[in-house]
Amino acid sequence: MTAAEQKKGLRRQLKRMRQQLAVSQAKLQKDVAVYGRVTEYISKTKPAAVLTYLSTRIEVDTRSIIRFCFENNIPVAVPRCEGKEMRFCRINSFSDTEKGGYGIFEPKQHCEQIIPTESMLCIVPALCFDRYGHRLGYGGGYYDRFLSKYKVQTVGICYKEYLFNSIPTEENDKAVEVVLTD
Repeated sequence: MTAAEQKKGLRRQLKRMRQQLAVSQAKLQKDVAVYGRVTEYISKTKPAAVLTYLSTRIEVDTRSIIRFCFENNIPVAVPRCEGKEMRFCRINSFSDTEKGGYGIFEPKQHCEQIIPTESMLCIVPALCFDRYGHRLGYGGGYYDRFLSKYKVQTVGICYKEYLFNSIPTEENDKAVEVVLTD
């Protein structure tokens, strides 16, 4: 079985597991634990800006992390997908977002695109990570293309049951520098 086939099967399995967790009290507790680790990391590394995704109900909550950044005057940018490209645009509040493609919230058209730099921290989503920072995303390749193009600090966030010893990878997959869990 090829890595691509292994990844496809693993994606299906992980999405089912996530659906079950999405409505539980345990998810809320896990989100609070991840929030604590991420905000501590942000406070320690002092990035010029935080590039993060707007979480869906089956993902680690990023809205509380975004609120932390707003409250601490840390600029926040979230992705907008245009074709096969992903651009990060600055938001100043959640009212700067709207439902976009794939039913995921993204910045409104008036939001200014930012140019990512090494002094910025990108919080990268995934269905799972391994201990080497490799990630299994949703299969669109958006973050792999973005991370190939821009040099930013990277952190992956997931619940500890989604952190594996190893996962199937392909040549174009980009790993994160740090993985934080609950």
